[in-house]
Amino acid sequence: MKVVKQHPNYTEQARVAIKWLSGDELVELWELSLEDRKCLLGNVSEIQLSKWTNEAILGRPIYLNDEIMERLSILLKIYKQLKMIAPSGRIKEGVRCFCKPNNNKLFSGVSPKEFIIKNGNLESFYIVLRYLHHN
Repeated sequence: MKVVKQHPNYTEQARVAIKWLSGDELVELWELSLEDRKCLLGNVSEIQLSKWTNEAILGRPIYLNDEIMERLSILLKIYKQLKMIAPSGRIKEGVRCFCKPNNNKLFSGVSPKEFIIKNGNLESFYIVLRYLHHN
């Protein structure tokens, strides 16, 4: 994986995003397995994800490529959208529409989360984000 030297603010954003994705709250809330998190980042290795997570916890800079940063950015937007559609203070109810099977023809009976994981491409992230914005 080719990674270039990045601006300090970019590496800080990467560190915070990886820490967020690996945090207990999100893992539990979104029911994310280790395999799910690896897929969401573009099928990174377990070793790489573990390295990034450890670096994030230690407050060290993390260098990610643009695609992984875009994936993390969209996931954060999805999280924010779920908070917006949830009844006040009940994020779990908002998350339900992300984690539970969906009969919308876009998803063919799988949850939006599974749709992203199954397809694995950036377009699937954007499809889910647009769906959440319009519902």
